[in-house]
Amino acid sequence: MLSLILACALTQEPLALERILPPSAGLVHAVDMHAHPVDGRILVAEQEGRIRIVSGGAILPVPFLDFTGVVFTSGDVGLRAFCFHPQFAVNGEVFVWYDADNGTAGCDGVLERLTVSPSNPDVLDMASREEILRVTQDGRSHGGGTIQFDASGMLNLAIGDGKPGGDQFCRAQDPSVLLGKMLRIDVDAAAPYGIPADNPFVGISGVRPEIVHLGLRHPWKWSFDPVTGATWIADVGQAISEEVDYVPPGVMGLNFGWSYKEGTDCFAACTCPGANGSGGGTNPCIDPSYTDPVFEYGHNLGCSITGGPVYRGSAIPSLDGRFIFADFCTNRIWSAGYDPGGALRVEEHPIALYPAGTNLILTTTLGVDAAGEILVADYIDGSLYRIAPPDAVQSVCAGMPNGVGAGANLNVVGSTSIAANSLSFRVTEAPPFSLGLLFYGPEPGLFPSGNGQRCVAQGNASLFRVNYRVSGGGGQMVHPVDFNVFPFTTALGAVQGGSTWYFQSWYRDLNGPGGQGTNYSSAIAVRFRP
Repeated sequence: MLSLILACALTQEPLALERILPPSAGLVHAVDMHAHPVDGRILVAEQEGRIRIVSGGAILPVPFLDFTGVVFTSGDVGLRAFCFHPQFAVNGEVFVWYDADNGTAGCDGVLERLTVSPSNPDVLDMASREEILRVTQDGRSHGGGTIQFDASGMLNLAIGDGKPGGDQFCRAQDPSVLLGKMLRIDVDAAAPYGIPADNPFVGISGVRPEIVHLGLRHPWKWSFDPVTGATWIADVGQAISEEVDYVPPGVMGLNFGWSYKEGTDCFAACTCPGANGSGGGTNPCIDPSYTDPVFEYGHNLGCSITGGPVYRGSAIPSLDGRFIFADFCTNRIWSAGYDPGGALRVEEHPIALYPAGTNLILTTTLGVDAAGEILVADYIDGSLYRIAPPDAVQSVCAGMPNGVGAGANLNVVGSTSIAANSLSFRVTEAPPFSLGLLFYGPEPGLFPSGNGQRCVAQGNASLFRVNYRVSGGGGQMVHPVDFNVFPFTTALGAVQGGSTWYFQSWYRDLNGPGGQGTNYSSAIAVRFRP
């Protein structure tokens, strides 16, 4: 396993986590989240059976779904996942995957369809409940944690082996049961569902036709790449390792080896037929038909893998096409993807949390907002975070030469966190003792003005100003800003955590042509932290 990790060329590209929902909002035990396909608001499933709507940095008081009287919650079980139908804007359908008490030592995994209320689109209609699938589990764990539609409109669901402790009933390798498998069904066919004709085991005796992959232990979270269609699966390990499985686009019928194998190793405690050479014959652990993980890490780095989405946002181009995953206990965050040459590259990302002093405790689920950016939920304190670029300040425009030489430069001193309120702007190389203004706005611009070029705001309606004076013979100035006073307190001029604003210094170029010219420093884009 160590050689596999080293071959992946782990590097250290830092990222930031910016809090978008505080603990005081009241989110409890988040297990799944998605952006609303119509209006972009974030919806979060709570393990106890509610789906909450996050709007304007708060949680709406009435849940989108309240299954607290339906879901069986005990330890690891409860509401596990939900997803929107691809045609949700037309049919209003939502699917939920949860655990139900069946009066035994185990429980039932249940897939249901509901539709939004005709009188309130922010609530699911309980009268519309329709059971699609029910799978009996031997224990109360390992029920999986993702349901998702693929590009062909089929609903995919990955279920674990149904019982912790080494899959002693060998469910993951039993093709006649659905436990330990990834399933693919047609929920738009005849009730309760249809079998897609291109599923890999259709028509094979003794194999459930819903199955597309087998040999999974507990695929807590997995995702499709929305661009390529590839599948990335985070399968929680038993005693040795946590694994990431990869399925190329269009491939079906893979066997990931559990419980004969845990990751790339033979699972020593396996009691399935022929395991570890028992009963004579070939040890199934070395069967070359098994598909090994593309990456795994040992329990010295974490305890339980939490899979996430494939990143297709725009804020962090270096993550494009990469599978994002974390560890539940240590909150390490990695990304994995294939380079153009076909080599797998895995990166662990050091994380800075904002506001300062924030503490991520247990990472249960990652999601995607309406812009394609990655969300992270804390199971313990109820915070939601958005993964953001590591560099909060970027140069967007060079200053033009002025009467004393090269163009003036603008940069920042202090924190870009709104809560810290310790940001200052530094101007250098400006004419000494000149008057100036700090220009800022929510959009860039680029057009000639005075002896230079203004790179902030397209029009005056989105341009804001703060007065200052360049001091000293060296043409330098440090101007602190207070986000709690005018003009940063005005509705149009107020900066917010997660937003990007553009800043530039305007100044009197007294040594310029005619002695009364004006000029501009370089401009910078500042992405503010909460």
